Amino acid sequence: MNKKLNHWINLSPSQMKINTKSSPNYIFISLIFYLTLAPQGFPSGTEEFFKKYRELRSKVSVLVGEFTQKNIYPDEIYTTTGKVIYIKPDRLVFSTKDPEKITILDGKKLYEYEVEIKQLAIYDLADQVDIEIFFIAFTEDIEKLKDRYKVSMITVDDERGKDGISIKPLDECEKEVTFKEILIFLRKEDYLPYRIRMVNSDDVQTIVDFEKIETNCKISPRETQVCVPKGTTVVVNDKLIETVEENEKCLPEPAKIHTEFTSPSEQKKENHTGEKKSYSDGIISEKNLPPSQFNEKR
Repeated sequence: MNKKLNHWINLSPSQMKINTKSSPNYIFISLIFYLTLAPQGFPSGTEEFFKKYRELRSKVSVLVGEFTQKNIYPDEIYTTTGKVIYIKPDRLVFSTKDPEKITILDGKKLYEYEVEIKQLAIYDLADQVDIEIFFIAFTEDIEKLKDRYKVSMITVDDERGKDGISIKPLDECEKEVTFKEILIFLRKEDYLPYRIRMVNSDDVQTIVDFEKIETNCKISPRETQVCVPKGTTVVVNDKLIETVEENEKCLPEPAKIHTEFTSPSEQKKENHTGEKKSYSDGIISEKNLPPSQFNEKR
């Protein structure tokens, strides 16, 4: 299969492991959840940094932004653009146009809708070991992070922000290790990320650049769902469950959004049949790869 068509998320309920060529969106989900890490219990020299990080992160209930993701292989680079929405504590929605796909992480369930093949795949992640790192960001038991990862503060020479975080596996020789290092670069004014870089165990890199980030803005509950049309096949844990018979089916249930962050205009639209806004409206599309900014290995 063409690598460009096969470099998207490929999850199996029996094996939730990162495949660097088939599932960079799974990697991206991992990276997004690192944005809310609240490290504690680290060396005294970094306590002030992590204290500030926790304080700023605790104030974020809603985050909306745009991203450009580069998956860098030894012989080529793939570039994707899209939109991400995060609702505290455990709802993440991100969408891309090339290919056209919407992925939602809701608690311990993953929803992935591929427009081209009209298929909605749902996976139960409750028993998956790898999913633990996602939700450690939303619990108080941060000590688990130290048990599996080396987390430290870093400094870089960038006018957007000099502070950052490095995450490395404790045992880089372990067979289950799927990445060598994750670097999160933070904006100086609010400690939100402007770039995340992940180096995988096979030296393939994923770089995600963020822009137009808004926090605690108003959104529609509908934007936290994926709405699929009639004829869509629904697959749950790799088993075909149904073919959508109604005109539209929206899953999962809308995220619980505080009224302070709920869009009044969207609420009104949802009270009138046929006037609902499509989630995919306004998603950035980038079909042509830009000139490479990286030295590719041959």
